[in-house]
Amino acid sequence: MSDEWLVWLGDDWGYQMSSPQQLAKALAGRYRTLWINSVGMRRPRLTRRDLARAFTKLVRAPTLSRETSPEVVVASVPLVPYHHRVSARALNRRIARATVARWRRNLGVWRPVVICALPTGLSIVDALEPRRLIYYCMDDFATLPGVDWPMIEALERDLLAAADRVVAASPWIAGLPRFRARGAAVLPHGVDYDHFARAQQPPSAEIARLVSSLPRPLLGFSGFIDGRIDVELLRAVASREDWGLLIVGEAAVDLGDLGRRRNVAMVGYRPYTVLPDYLAACDVLIAPYVRSQATAALQPLKIPEYLATGKPVVATALPALEDAADIVLLAQDEPGFLAAIERAAALPVAGRAERLARARAQSWQRRAEEFADLVGLHLAQSA
Repeated sequence: MSDEWLVWLGDDWGYQMSSPQQLAKALAGRYRTLWINSVGMRRPRLTRRDLARAFTKLVRAPTLSRETSPEVVVASVPLVPYHHRVSARALNRRIARATVARWRRNLGVWRPVVICALPTGLSIVDALEPRRLIYYCMDDFATLPGVDWPMIEALERDLLAAADRVVAASPWIAGLPRFRARGAAVLPHGVDYDHFARAQQPPSAEIARLVSSLPRPLLGFSGFIDGRIDVELLRAVASREDWGLLIVGEAAVDLGDLGRRRNVAMVGYRPYTVLPDYLAACDVLIAPYVRSQATAALQPLKIPEYLATGKPVVATALPALEDAADIVLLAQDEPGFLAAIERAAALPVAGRAERLARARAQSWQRRAEEFADLVGLHLAQSA
């Protein structure tokens, strides 16, 4: 393992296994790795969810943890999320400098390579004095639901200007003028194949009991439900009372009476570690997206994860999924989506080998090696 540090600034480690987390995990055997939990991109509200997350960050902030992965040190920094205020930015710079000084004493983090996935981490980037700075962009934050773009725009502009290399998760993002001007490279999402291949086995007895009263075919959806998910399309699927629907994921939008339907089971957020067991209970996996500016840049992480289960996949036709049209049933509208589910349920084994082969070819280890090439990292041999 190299003595050099990779420092990642991204979302909250282990809550949802995002693409930066997967890359960090794949490279952690080669580099000493510090992961810094998210700094919010919207102004917090006095909601139970926001207050709970703020409390968690304050409690964890002073500690360095290896709870989730023995190869990744995880930290939180209690920055003030009002980035549009000059006083808040000045305070954040002082907090960042004090925190980084502590990391230097405790860990020896000097002049690291920094991979920043959130523009709001810029004050920490500056305090780290990176030897090399990479901006890895997962989404077009200008259109992402929930992001306070007027507050974030200036931060991203500064991050783009400071970065030595810019990497985007989709060709659409890389083609946006602000990214094209920096010659952004494209790195598509990968998949933890072995993890999601567990869904090729029968589900646990507990989950089998959970879905036992639902009709077949049983359709499965997993993921965060925000403004990019077509809730009306989910309702249309649920309106077919001869189909069952299992929804695994936290919702940030109103789902109405969806969870009260007799043919629907909504289990809420479940940790990444147990997702394959829920997908194993399903016959067809679905990805219903709104077709909008917010999804034009979307590179859905769930699609390669779905493919690794071997089960048929039905998704809304998005630009990023055009290359998967041979193994994913893509639909342009509601009637097409429902008809695609009918076809998938009737022929569940058709195309299974092709789906598994495509997923195997998109491993996160392979993506990590491509990422290292793109940003000029020297990959030391893992121990």
